[in-house]
Amino acid sequence: VDVNKISTETGRVVSQRQLPEIEYRLRPTKIGRSPLYLQLLSSVNYVSVERSATFSGDYGRVDFFPQLALPLRAWPWLSLSLKAGGRATWYGESVAANQQSFTGEQVTRIYPTAGVSMIGPSLSRLFATKESKLKHVIEPRVEYDFLGDFDEIGEIPLFDEVDTQRPASLARFSLVQRFLVKPNQAGALNSAREVFSFEIAQPYSFDSGRPLQRSGDGLQTEAWGPLSMLARYQPSAGTNIKAEATYNTLFGGLEATALTGQLAL
Repeated sequence: VDVNKISTETGRVVSQRQLPEIEYRLRPTKIGRSPLYLQLLSSVNYVSVERSATFSGDYGRVDFFPQLALPLRAWPWLSLSLKAGGRATWYGESVAANQQSFTGEQVTRIYPTAGVSMIGPSLSRLFATKESKLKHVIEPRVEYDFLGDFDEIGEIPLFDEVDTQRPASLARFSLVQRFLVKPNQAGALNSAREVFSFEIAQPYSFDSGRPLQRSGDGLQTEAWGPLSMLARYQPSAGTNIKAEATYNTLFGGLEATALTGQLAL
C-alpha cells in the first residue's frame, strides 16, 4: 500500500509504503467453562517512510494486543462487560528527540489496558402489522477505556492508528435508537434485521492534561469531546447508507460530515 500526502507544516510530499501485512484476529472466544472471553488483535508489518532527506527509512513492526472480557448480565434490560489486557509493540526503528530522523535503535512499547462497557437500561416497544413486526429499541450506553502510560512516547515512529495510541482515561456516553424488522411470512428468517439506527455520542477525558477539545492557541480547552451523530439505513442485507457529523461544542460549529453507502446488486 502506497500513501502520498502533503505535509501541512512544510508543504513537502510525505511518502509512506506498507508491504502486505500479516494479521491475525481472534474474535471474543470463551475460554473453556470459565466465564471469561479472549480476544486478540495482532499483526506483522514492514513499512517504508520518506518525509525528508534526513527522515527516511524502512523498519519492521510487530503488534500483539490480547484482552480478556467478563460479561455480566444480571437483568435482561441491562448488560455489563469488564475487560483487561495489554498491548506490546516492537519497532525496528525509533525516532530522534527532534522528530526529524531515525536513530537506528529498536524500541518496544508496552502498556496495560482496561475498560468497562454498560448497555441499558434498555427500553423497547413492538409494533405489529400484517406483513412484519417492527421493534423500536432505545439503548443508553456508557463505555470507559483506560490506556496506561509508557516512557517511549517520544520514540515511536508514526505510521497509522497503531502508533498514535496515547495514555488515556476516557469515557464515552451515547444514546442509540434501533429499529428492527421481522417478517411474518412463513419460511422467512426467524431473526430480526436492523433497518435503521441513530446514535448520538460524546466522549469525556478524565485526564486534565489531555483535554479532548482545544483552541489553536491552546488557551481554551474542554474535557468533553466533540458531539458525534451517526445515522445508518439498511433497506436490505447488502445495501446501506451511512451519514455522520461531528459538532465542536467548544466553538459551536460543525467539524466534519460524511455520507457513504453500499449497494449490492
